[in-house]
Amino acid sequence: MIGINGMKYIGGPILTVIFALTTPLAASAGVTDDAVKLFWKGEREAARDMLAAWLAGNPEDIDAHLLYCDSRIALGEAQKVRKDYSDLAKSDPESRAIRLAQIYLFAQSTLKQKAYEMFLDDNVDFARGWEEFGKYLLNGWKPRMAIPPLEKALALDPDRPRPHLYIGLAQRALGDLEQETAALRIAYGRMPDDASIGLEMGVTELSNGNAEKAKEILIPVMAEMESDGYAAAVHAQACYRLGQTDDAAAGKELALRRTPGLFDQLVYQGIKARSTDQHNEAVRLFQIVIDLNPTHLEAYMQLGILHRIKKETDEAIAVYTKATEIDEGQMNQLAWRNLGLSYGDKGDFVQAEKYVRRSLEVDPDYLIGWVDLARLLGKTEQFDGAIETWNRVIGMAPYGWEAKEARETMGYLEKGEVPAQVWDKLEFKQPLQAMSREEVEKLREEAAKKKGQ
Repeated sequence: MIGINGMKYIGGPILTVIFALTTPLAASAGVTDDAVKLFWKGEREAARDMLAAWLAGNPEDIDAHLLYCDSRIALGEAQKVRKDYSDLAKSDPESRAIRLAQIYLFAQSTLKQKAYEMFLDDNVDFARGWEEFGKYLLNGWKPRMAIPPLEKALALDPDRPRPHLYIGLAQRALGDLEQETAALRIAYGRMPDDASIGLEMGVTELSNGNAEKAKEILIPVMAEMESDGYAAAVHAQACYRLGQTDDAAAGKELALRRTPGLFDQLVYQGIKARSTDQHNEAVRLFQIVIDLNPTHLEAYMQLGILHRIKKETDEAIAVYTKATEIDEGQMNQLAWRNLGLSYGDKGDFVQAEKYVRRSLEVDPDYLIGWVDLARLLGKTEQFDGAIETWNRVIGMAPYGWEAKEARETMGYLEKGEVPAQVWDKLEFKQPLQAMSREEVEKLREEAAKKKGQ
């Protein structure tokens, strides 16, 4: 769920949304602003208590309700706050603010989407309800579906900046930089002092190549978001793009001090973006890590996978070549293997074989490397070598799928034929680890059905 503490409980959509769907707009003068500042300082309990006191006298303040919910979730009180709002909704069923907060607290699911739809059927003129529904869809990796309810929110309340922010983020996810920029500039123009809007404006300016402008915007954002490392990382990347290496290094150190494990989290969000076809966003996230930590092997590996998905073989080769240079390639059998397969994607099977063999020099027990080599040798009609390699695979894993494929394949090889399925198996397909849990489960169900037929 996305909340005002940003990276604290990752699981949302496009990584930037994790930070931009952070603070509800401060409608009540002073109170929610002060609570947000306390939160970013790491004073979660103080923020919660301030909001609780305010809500006791102002029960219809939607921003305060949502911020209060996020504060309690960040404090590990998710189950209790859900129960509290369920009880409040029963005691005051006419309160739209309480009902909206109750739905906001639902776990991400089709039930939550249905709850929003039913609520809006009864409250079609409720701009904030449409805004929260659009934000929910964006949070659920559905940027295209998010735009109509956000536009509805703007039609009902044209002065609110946050729907523009969310529309901009949806356009970012869809890869439309021009529309992203237009929407973000409206939001930022209306609320230049809002840290979460400023953060996203900085990201957008950096995507437009305006690194100096991005850096300028992000300096006050970093100062306010004291407990969050992402803003510092984007600022550091702007410094890197400007050739300011000392400032970039200092920014990287600050980012990791504020959010330990930030780079791994960015890579994870990049994988999520890639698995939902938000390719530009995935590249952006992987590139932050590569720019600031050029020895982060996983970032290179995942960026290479994305280039292979997009059939950008030259780019994949360049990325995997860099990956093999980390630690002089001594422990990177996966990088060597993927470099070889990328050459195979290009049709250069001589280089493909060379680098797959290099992966096996790094790790002679690398089973999938031997499978790839056997496939390559069969594809290039090196039948004796392919049979010998498949026999080795059988010896390494006699009861696995690898041995099953070996036995099915060798009958063709012994007759001097290239098995038809070799062509498909050498062709790149998106890996399971890049898919959502639901997609993996669907594949497993389909496989089980085929097995039962």
